[in-house]
Amino acid sequence: MGQLLFDDEDIINRWKEYIEEPYEGEKQEEITIDEKKTKLPILRSGFELALYELKQNKAPGTDNITAELLQCASMKIKDALYQLTQDIYEKGDVPDDYCKSIIVTIPKKKGANSCKQFRTLSLLTHVSKVLKKNNKSKNRNKRGTVFKK
Repeated sequence: MGQLLFDDEDIINRWKEYIEEPYEGEKQEEITIDEKKTKLPILRSGFELALYELKQNKAPGTDNITAELLQCASMKIKDALYQLTQDIYEKGDVPDDYCKSIIVTIPKKKGANSCKQFRTLSLLTHVSKVLKKNNKSKNRNKRGTVFKK
C-alpha cells in the first residue's frame, strides 16, 4: 500500500501517473491509406444523424457545450459546425481541444483512498463526438464493402 498524499500537486501527479500507466510503451502506428480511393466526404445527413444521436443530459467536455445546445442550435451554427467537421476530416488535422478531456473520479466505495478504488470518467467535447461518429460510420461502411461478394 502506498503513502497517503496531502499536497494537491502530489495528488494530481499521482492521478496523472495512474491514468497514463496503461498506455506506457504503446506505440502509435502510422497507417497509410490511398486517400483518393477511401476518403469520401462527410455527408450532411451523416453529420445531422451524429448530432441527433448525441446522448442528452450528459456532462459537457472542456468547451462546456452540452449536446442539447448543439442539437438546438440555429442552422447558421450547424452549417458552420458541419463545415468545420468536414475540414477536419478532409485535412486530418484534429484540433487539440478535440483531444483534451476532463477526468472525473468517483469512489467505488466509501472511504476510498487509492486510485484503484475510484472509477474514472473522461468528459470529451460533444463536437469531437460528432466527428468520431462520422469517422466510425465511414470505417464501418468501408469494411462492409470490402467483405461483400
